[in-house]
Amino acid sequence: MAYLDKPIKFKNLQASSADYHFRMYKTRDEDNMHMIELCDEKDIEFIYRLRLTTKELDKIYGENESIPTDLIGYIQKFVKELSEEKWLTCETNAEGCNIVFYRIYKDLGYQVIKPVLKLSLLSVKGEELHQHFKYTALKYMKRYDDKKRESEEKKKKAEDYEKKIRQLEAEVKEKIKLKKNYEILDFDFKRLKADYKSREEYIAELLEDNEDLKREFELTKNEADQLAEERDKFKAENEDLQNKNKKLREEIQELEDENESLDIECKTMKKAIDEIADKGRKYETKIEELMNQLDEYEKELKKLLKQKKEIVKESSLKDNLISDLKIEIGTLKFTVENQGKIIEEINGNQKLAVPNKNAQPSIKQPRSNPWVLGNASLPNR
Repeated sequence: MAYLDKPIKFKNLQASSADYHFRMYKTRDEDNMHMIELCDEKDIEFIYRLRLTTKELDKIYGENESIPTDLIGYIQKFVKELSEEKWLTCETNAEGCNIVFYRIYKDLGYQVIKPVLKLSLLSVKGEELHQHFKYTALKYMKRYDDKKRESEEKKKKAEDYEKKIRQLEAEVKEKIKLKKNYEILDFDFKRLKADYKSREEYIAELLEDNEDLKREFELTKNEADQLAEERDKFKAENEDLQNKNKKLREEIQELEDENESLDIECKTMKKAIDEIADKGRKYETKIEELMNQLDEYEKELKKLLKQKKEIVKESSLKDNLISDLKIEIGTLKFTVENQGKIIEEINGNQKLAVPNKNAQPSIKQPRSNPWVLGNASLPNR
């Protein structure tokens, strides 16, 4: 097995350093001696060997007295350290070749070129050359198999790399796609976040408007309670007037029986009727005020209807308020629809008959209560 195999070039030859190989190894025969071999990778017949037998070593030591006793180590070191100061030359012939080791010495400040060792190698022929050919063929076959196996491994690695590259390309495309999707989702998220924020602000405004409506509703409810109290008051006064009208009818009946005291009774009745007319005019003024209030309520009703439509679209949290507004709207509609009848009836009651001394006194119909027509009630605000 070789323990030194170095490509070299000789200073006197033009071959490249990759052509010649200098080898040192131990033989596998029973002698187990060191072998020096010089061969050319391009010329299989160019092969020279030197067996370092005891006799050969003695010959080398005799011819080269300046070399150290460890010839093997010296040769190995010299070949490994070839440079401009250490080089080799080779002279070949039919029988063998001579390898001369040269080096530069410094002597008294001058450079001296001196050969330090000469090795005479014999040409390999016959059976030994055949064994060399066989060994070289096996070596090249092994090298070919190694190269082939290495090529197959490289091809397999290349296929694996190509597969990995395709996989990475697919992953890159997927990541690019995911990145685009992420950018789209991020944009949608930011837009939804902005919409959500504006929606929150809008809902906050609606809640504030709802609070304002609640306060307005409380105020309207208080006004409705006051109107209900006034209605009860007017109802009581109307009942009193009906009672008085009843008494007047009784008095008229008595006047029919007592024709002699008709003038006095008529004056009394006229006076009472004038008082009733004054009260009727007061009621008419009050009714006009109520009509104006009804107009305002109607305007407010339209406003509330508009607000109701907006509130119904914006939030389902205002169902209770909408129910109350529906009741109020129904009441106001009923009041508006029947206000003509109420006014006609009141105006009819205000037309007082002028008494005729010669005519029989007519029986005056009792004044009806405009607030109880159709069981109408004021809107519950």
